[in-house]
Amino acid sequence: MSPARSIALLSLTLVSLFGCAEEPSEEGSTGGATLGFPDTGDEADTTTAGESSEGEASSGESGSGESSGETSGEASSGDTASETSGGQGSCGPAQVFEGQATWYELATDLVNCSYPTGTLPQFYGALNTAQYADAAMCGACARVTGPKGSVDIQIVDQCPIATNPICYEGHIDLNPPAFEQIGEIIDGIIPITWELISCDDPGTIAYSFKEGSSQWWTGVLVRNHRNPIAKFEYDTGGGNFKAVPREGYNFFVDPDGFGTGPFTFRVTDIHGHVITDVDIPLQLGDPVVGGSQFPACD
Repeated sequence: MSPARSIALLSLTLVSLFGCAEEPSEEGSTGGATLGFPDTGDEADTTTAGESSEGEASSGESGSGESSGETSGEASSGDTASETSGGQGSCGPAQVFEGQATWYELATDLVNCSYPTGTLPQFYGALNTAQYADAAMCGACARVTGPKGSVDIQIVDQCPIATNPICYEGHIDLNPPAFEQIGEIIDGIIPITWELISCDDPGTIAYSFKEGSSQWWTGVLVRNHRNPIAKFEYDTGGGNFKAVPREGYNFFVDPDGFGTGPFTFRVTDIHGHVITDVDIPLQLGDPVVGGSQFPACD
């Protein structure tokens, strides 16, 4: 599939989720929350509540992560500069979805979005394959409402319909603490509504280079973004920005490499807000902290 075709389909996905989207560009992310795209095979979430699977630790689900090589550790700020454009809080209305929630426990060191399990928030979840959209919703936050109340979670994982038929559109698998906020664990599965929201106070955006990255092959994981990412680009020289495709395990990868660095990165969220970070070093290990953050939606 061509990059232009891919971003056009991703834009339709984001219209479904947020009620707005950027104009199609050369972004290489694939996805299709309402278009019936097949599963990517980068499956993290492996079973629904009450079922069993390899590595399962409880009556909920067990998840496994793509072996991405992403490393954890304290973020390194470096000497970066940043600017944000696109207006404050201009997001448009979010769509409210109906579905069901189950609960699961992790069984591996990485979730499908390539986040180390030790870095996950208190409340998180695995989104169904269709709306996960080949990692397009990684890092997004959602407000989930069930029989007992509401909880704000972060999407960090995928609930794959290929192995879990219950993971149809609208479904979210929650970690036990999140599930307990809105339902009784003993019930296993409950009705929910949910909508995407801006993440609360994530700090500044950060960049983790994939293990093995070099000037000839480069992968970058973007963390701590307040809103879902629609496009990631780097300056190839002279202000010419190249859009980088997103892999199903949530790294933006250029098989030809970014060069030696330091780099200028440009990151666009699904509402059109743009962050530009300069002087980002090619640094393996600890994440490199940028200098800004997307505005929260009103």
